[in-house]
Amino acid sequence: MYTVGREIENAIQSMISVSEAFAKMQTKLDEANNDLGMLETLFDVSKYIGSDIEPHVVMNVLEDSIKGVFGASFSQVVFDEKWRHLSNSTDLYEHFDFKKLDDKVDDILVVDDLSQSDMTALNDGSAILIRLGIGKDTYGFLVCYWARCCEINKSKIIFLQIISTQVSVYLKSACLVEEFKEMAVLDPLTGIYNRSYFANIEATSMPGLGESIIMFDIDHFKQVNDTKGHPYGDKILIGFANILTEVSNKYGGVAFKYGGEEFIIRSYGGKDHAQLIAQEACRQFRESTGYTVSAGISTVGESCKVATYTNLVALADEALYVSKQCGRDRITHSTSDIQLLKKTSKSLSSLLSKSFRQHTPMGLVRLDMRNHAAFCEEEFEDLHSTVAGISRIYDEVFLTASLDVLYIIHGKVDVDEFMHRAKVVLKDKHPNLEYDVHSLDGVFNEVIVHSSRVSELSQILGAELGFSSDVLNQIRMACEWHDVGKICTDPRVYNKEEPLSKEEY
Repeated sequence: MYTVGREIENAIQSMISVSEAFAKMQTKLDEANNDLGMLETLFDVSKYIGSDIEPHVVMNVLEDSIKGVFGASFSQVVFDEKWRHLSNSTDLYEHFDFKKLDDKVDDILVVDDLSQSDMTALNDGSAILIRLGIGKDTYGFLVCYWARCCEINKSKIIFLQIISTQVSVYLKSACLVEEFKEMAVLDPLTGIYNRSYFANIEATSMPGLGESIIMFDIDHFKQVNDTKGHPYGDKILIGFANILTEVSNKYGGVAFKYGGEEFIIRSYGGKDHAQLIAQEACRQFRESTGYTVSAGISTVGESCKVATYTNLVALADEALYVSKQCGRDRITHSTSDIQLLKKTSKSLSSLLSKSFRQHTPMGLVRLDMRNHAAFCEEEFEDLHSTVAGISRIYDEVFLTASLDVLYIIHGKVDVDEFMHRAKVVLKDKHPNLEYDVHSLDGVFNEVIVHSSRVSELSQILGAELGFSSDVLNQIRMACEWHDVGKICTDPRVYNKEEPLSKEEY
């Protein structure tokens, strides 16, 4: 017969067995949930890796997911200096050095007690360290750190190895993309930004008020290549690029290689700041190589009233051309006068010839903008339309980027009547515009008559001396242009009998 005591004992044993079985099932369930969490993490990371997302986003997802699944104090990918920008996390960089990891970790290293390891200065905790790379290329190390020593089982290691393999493939792709980006925007010889990168800036953004473009050209560089060879010329280009990079970093700016021996710096702070940058770059180049460089500067609000990089570059190039024509080894700022001379010089030859042949009356009217504000393209187009409406009855109009407007007018024109009409229309349509409209009619006619006379006499003399037609044409053009500077100069200055003041000179 069973006693009550034995039945109670059996019941207790059954309960213990059930409890043990339940505990085992609970343990298996916890392990299954943990494995499921690891699989979900693997899925999440794989999803981000498979999408076109910035590397630092993928790294954040990886690090947060591992911390969540394993309860790690920190999880982070430790990169070399070159690739550190791929991640925003920096928590473990002060404790785990890339070079030391590179020396100590071949594939995976499990450290149960960091206090017994020379991997880090940390005195406690556990860590799993996994190399991320493909073949001989190492991109970084996945570091999982627990502040307290914990059990690191086989499933955790296998999971981390699987996910590390995927991350390694992703990092290889990310690093290749970074390298391709560098190849796309950097000049292969000098290592500074190239013209394609500047063209992208030019097409997608607008310069601000006070922004400048400084264009440099190494003087007589063809002679350097011809006399000392292209390898030596390449060294000169690399040296100049290094100088421009150093000066840009010092004074605030960005350097680009624009052509064969042409470079530009995009700077901020107005024309005086740009002048300082140009002077420093030219001085360092002269002292280090013995060669000279010419420069041209254009500035939004000073040289150019229309805020586009296309205009800025064109005006800097024109100023550089003036530096070259005036003897090289100098810096020239783009001004309205330089712009007008460049705009009109080629057409002036045909106008002079036409005047000489047909004795066509001409007049010159100039609009000077007094304010230094920069216009957007819409404002410029509006003003351009107004100017075109005023002058549409005339044959030729020159409009500069500074919005100083030079009119060279063919036909019989009453200049006073034209000026009155221009003032009325501009005041009506642009009441907030500050400008001066004035006539240089007498000066222009003086240049026309005198230059035509000099051109005619010089061609007669050249023909008598037996010069070829090409030389005679050069003589004609030189004579017709030789007084063009008077158009941009106050007649009271060049007709003054007394010595010129410093400002007048």
